[in-house]
Formats: sequence, structure tokens, C-alpha cells
Amino acid sequence: MSGQAHQLSIVIVNWNTGHVLAGCLDSVFGTVNHRPFEVIVVDNDSSDGSRELIRSRFPQVKLLEPGANLGFAAGNNYALRQVSSDYVLLLNPDTIATPGAIDKLCEALEALPELGAVGAQLLNPDGSLQHSWGQFPFLEREVPLVRRFAQKPSSAKTAHYQDSEISLLMVDWAKGACLMIRREALEQVGLLDEEYWLYTEETDWCCRARAQGWEIAGRPDAHVYHIEQAASAQRLGPSFVNFTDSRILFVKKRQSKAAAIGVWTVFAARSLVWAAFPQRSHLGKHHGGYAEADVREAYLSFLRTWRDRALHRRPTAMRRST
Repeated sequence: MSGQAHQLSIVIVNWNTGHVLAGCLDSVFGTVNHRPFEVIVVDNDSSDGSRELIRSRFPQVKLLEPGANLGFAAGNNYALRQVSSDYVLLLNPDTIATPGAIDKLCEALEALPELGAVGAQLLNPDGSLQHSWGQFPFLEREVPLVRRFAQKPSSAKTAHYQDSEISLLMVDWAKGACLMIRREALEQVGLLDEEYWLYTEETDWCCRARAQGWEIAGRPDAHVYHIEQAASAQRLGPSFVNFTDSRILFVKKRQSKAAAIGVWTVFAARSLVWAAFPQRSHLGKHHGGYAEADVREAYLSFLRTWRDRALHRRPTAMRRST
């Protein structure tokens, strides 16, 4: 880390997303104007020329090269261990910050000392709102009938503060594509849980932060464009397995093993249905850029992975008979 004192460190974990990383960095350097900051890119052993791009076009960026693909959580932690700024922004390489967006996140943390982290309102490339925060994915929120009759009040509420013009939505978690964390909260709560390879690590961190008394918020007027799955779409099947594994792991860690089995059952049932009707699935409807065959294969990958895990756990004699 340089000798200059930074109020903000922006950490970007990159894996073969050089085609969008340049736009992300341009937006950062073009829109953060009111505070000293540094940008750190952790390159997870890319093979697409990302590192050469950074060295040639963005020499002011601190490039970290662990020499392997660490995943999202461990990649961020690799940088977080080296920063000491007041605020740390976890930012995906497939994002474009609009003018003032990052500064607004800093302003929220400055205004509210009880706020441990704040997320931006993510936008789709066409400017429509993207899911940016929500409630924890416990069993009762994954099963439609249970969710309908659980009658648990939402933890999300709009909070207006009389001493400022800041309007925030207090939530369980905010998406890690653009999540700013207070240094004191990070030191108290700890780093991201590296048991999560990809997805849900920020949800887990927010859960731990809230358990220690920190508030988590989303700022609806801090707009950041997000091209979802710029890296994970390169390996859709394995990425979907990572997503489901992470959700199940979260429920197991933060709720119970029995609840995790219930969530797994929900994913399995959904995958069976959506493999037959991929065009009607969440991936098919909300990520229209995927080919129908790729969407079907993603759901089948989940089913095959868990089948193989189940077979692997059986006694040898039983495996041989199947």
C-alpha cells in the first residue's frame, strides 16, 4: 500500500473480464471526485490479457496477482488484508458507476455511524432496476407455501433522516457487486467467509454484521450499472452449482442443517421442472442472453452434481451395483 492516506479503497476481483474491466475503471476514475481513494485489482490468474490492460492503461491501479483463481471471497480478502482506509468498496468488474454514486455511499457511512455497510442500487444495461438487496434466504423464504403463511414481517423499511437529505432502505443484506463497508465493522465482523467460493459471501457477512449490531442499508439514488454474470456466464453450469451450493451452505450455517436440506429439496424440485422448461425458468426469463440449451444444462448440472455426491457417499458395494 502506498504512503498516501486514503479514505476509500476500491477492491475489484477480476477473472477474465478484461472486456468490461476497462469501462469499470474508467467510470471509477471519472466519477469519484471528493475524497482520496485507491483502486486495487486482484487478478485471479486471468488468461485474457486483463493484467496487461491494467498495466498499460491504468498504471495508477494497484494490481495484486495471487497466482491462482481464489474465487470471490478469498480474492477480496487477499486485498482486504492490505488496506487500512476508512471505507472499503467491493466492486464487480462488470459495473459502471454513474456520477456521484460512489460518493453517495461514502456520505451514507459518514452520516450514520451505526451503518456497517451500504449497497448501491444496481441497474440493468437498459436502465431498469436490478435486484440489489433483500432478506436472508432462510427456508421460509425459499419455499413458496411456507413463505406465504409464515407471516414474518419484512426487515426492509425506508428510513428518512431529518438531519440530511439521505434516504436509505434498511435491509438484511446488500449485493456485493457494489457494497461499501466501514473499516470498524470489517475489523469487528471479520473478513468474508472463504468457505463460499462464489455467491452469498456478502449475504453471510451482512448476517454476521447484523448479529453484532451493525445496520445494513441500500441507497436507492446511488446508481451503478451491472452487467450480471460477466465472468460466471463463461461457465454457466458450474456457476449455477456454485450459486445453489452457497445458498444451501448459508442456510446450514445460519439456520440449521434440517433447513438446509429443505432448501436443497426446493432447488432440486425447481431444477427438475426448469430443465424441462428452460425458457420459463429464472435463468431463461431474467437472463435472456443465455441459449436455451445452456440454461437446461445449468439445471442438469446441479442435479448431476448432487447425484454424484450422493453416490460417492454410498458404500463401495452399493456404488458398484448401480
